Amino acid sequence: MHLAQVEQRLHGLGDFGANGLRGSLTDHDSRVLALVGPGNNGGDALVAGRYLREAGLAVTAYLWNRKPAGDDPLAGVLVEQGGKLLRAEDDASLTALARELGRADVVVDGLLGMGLVRPLEGRLREIVERVNAARCPLVLAVDLPTGVHA
Repeated sequence: MHLAQVEQRLHGLGDFGANGLRGSLTDHDSRVLALVGPGNNGGDALVAGRYLREAGLAVTAYLWNRKPAGDDPLAGVLVEQGGKLLRAEDDASLTALARELGRADVVVDGLLGMGLVRPLEGRLREIVERVNAARCPLVLAVDLPTGVHA
């Protein structure tokens, strides 16, 4: 698959997810937290965040195990539109994640999807446990919720 085809797929999925969320969020003051992993699900979460940001929503992307924003065009576009990026690697105590979870009306889970074949461990497990404990009003998985085995 060529890069252009990959980008087209991501934009299609991201736009689909964003359109579904836009229908659920009637308040332009709604806040979205996108949990972004290293693969295509992370890309889909960034694209959905971009479209939601275009719709006027506040969007924060929390990146886990993903390359720096300067090397990631999808993250760069979100930042250009006024979105905020946080990196799990810079959040040792998960304080920033906890703060954003407390503010979020919606969490978009793009950490991992159906390719996961083993139990969660380490930092990823801590992140997922924090999200589960936060009881956000709406958590939407791009694929399968992170940690669910298909």
